[in-house]
Amino acid sequence: MIYSEKLKNTIVRTFHGSTMCGGDQMRDLLVERIRQHRRRSTYRRGYEWCSGSGPLGYTLLDENIVEHITFSDLYQVGIDDCLATAQHNNITNSVDAFLSSTIAGIPQIGALDLVVSNPPHNWHEIPQSNNRLESRFLLDQDMVAHKEFFKNIKARLSEKAELFIIEHDASIKDVYISMGEQGGLTFIDWYDFDIKQDGIEPHKLLHFIA
Repeated sequence: MIYSEKLKNTIVRTFHGSTMCGGDQMRDLLVERIRQHRRRSTYRRGYEWCSGSGPLGYTLLDENIVEHITFSDLYQVGIDDCLATAQHNNITNSVDAFLSSTIAGIPQIGALDLVVSNPPHNWHEIPQSNNRLESRFLLDQDMVAHKEFFKNIKARLSEKAELFIIEHDASIKDVYISMGEQGGLTFIDWYDFDIKQDGIEPHKLLHFIA
C-alpha cells in the first residue's frame, strides 16, 4: 500500500509502508541530537545510507539542515519512493537516489557533509514478520554492509564531515567504533537514543567525524 505524509514544513513524502522500518519514529530525535552535538554550522550535501523511502534524509531537507540529499538502498521500491517524493514536490534538483548495495557502487556526486542512517540491526537471521520485504530491510548478514560502508565512506566525505548512525546492539559498541576508525573516521561519542514509544527497544547514536 502507498501512503503519503506531510512533514513539518513543505515536503510531502510518498512511500510504501515496508520502506519505513522505524525511520518515522526516530527522525525527530535524530534531528534533535544533530542540532545538539553538531560540530559544523552548515551542511550542504547530506546522505542517507540504507535509506528505504528516505524518512531521515527528507526530514533533514525539510528542516533545512541540508541543501541537497542523496539516498541509496539495495531495494528498488525504496529508491522509487525517494524519487517519487522528489518529483511530487518539484525538488528533483535537490535530490539524488541510487540503487546500490555498496558505497563503492554509488556514482561520485560531490563531497558529502552529513551522513545519517538507521541501518539493519540484525546480523544472523531475518526477524519474523508477515512482510518478507520488511524483514529483509532489517538484516545485515554478518555485518557485511556495515563493514563495506565504513571501509569506503571516507573517500566520499568532505573535510570534517559528520556521521550520525543509529544502532541497536550496545554490546558491540567497540565493534562499531573499530570499523569506523579503521575506515579513517574519528569517533566522537555514543549518544542515548531511546525512543519514547511502546514496542521500540533502546537504541544508541554513533557520532563520527571525517
